[in-house]
Amino acid sequence: PMNKMNLSAAISLTSFLVAGTLVAAATSQEKNLVEIYRTGKLRFVPEVTITDESMAGKAFFSSLMDIALDEQGNLYVCDIKESNIKKFDATGSFLGTIGRRGQGPGEFQGPWEVEWSKGGLYVLELANMRISILDGNDNFAKSVRVDMSGGTWRKMQALPDGRFLVQKEKVNREDLNAPQEMFIDLYSADFEFIKTIYRHEIRKNKYITEPLNINVPQPFAASVFWEVSPAGKVIIGYSGKYEFEIHDQDKGKTSSFFHPYKPVEVTAKDKEFHFNMVTPVSRT
Repeated sequence: PMNKMNLSAAISLTSFLVAGTLVAAATSQEKNLVEIYRTGKLRFVPEVTITDESMAGKAFFSSLMDIALDEQGNLYVCDIKESNIKKFDATGSFLGTIGRRGQGPGEFQGPWEVEWSKGGLYVLELANMRISILDGNDNFAKSVRVDMSGGTWRKMQALPDGRFLVQKEKVNREDLNAPQEMFIDLYSADFEFIKTIYRHEIRKNKYITEPLNINVPQPFAASVFWEVSPAGKVIIGYSGKYEFEIHDQDKGKTSSFFHPYKPVEVTAKDKEFHFNMVTPVSRT
């Protein structure tokens, strides 16, 4: 089921499809989920379609980054270019925009992620280096400064108990050829750091200083992927080994397993094609 889209880079879309609930269709309703996933077919059925036309000229989608759902099924769409949050009800009707560009209370600058937790909306703003917290009526409640000195924030996700997990990436500035360190930190509901629950070295970016100070994405690098189960367990996968770990945020790793595999060979032609795509990237 898709209740959140988390993207590592901005997406520019003129229309955006939201499937509020994705339905697994099987030949027999009596089949349990395990049987369906092993032997059945999944058919994704869009229930709500939201486009620019849904807002009747009152707003437009520019650069969508993330979405969140509250308990009533209201949808919050984070638009980094417009520096606002667009709100829709469960039927897709446009309810209005939240916030505007700026640095004051209730204003956003570079909104990157949104999370709904315990009756409030949490907005991560990269440009303002803070998390703005809105109450259930979409009013500004408070903001919390984000400290990125220990690593760049890549992803945050709310836990069922109101706490948060934050994925960070730390670069070795003294040796740019060294791998980056990716780790997942546990935070309180007020974003006080509690502890690190997972860490792993990755090489998904190549940092350079000449001719520009920039990072170049590495298209064949192994990555870490993770999500939170409805019960609050943290499921972490490392693609370098097809390895999965199940973590309890308080007790630590509770189990793990891996799947032996032979990676597809990456040819010299593949490398030339993909690296030619990413190396011209500049600050502009």
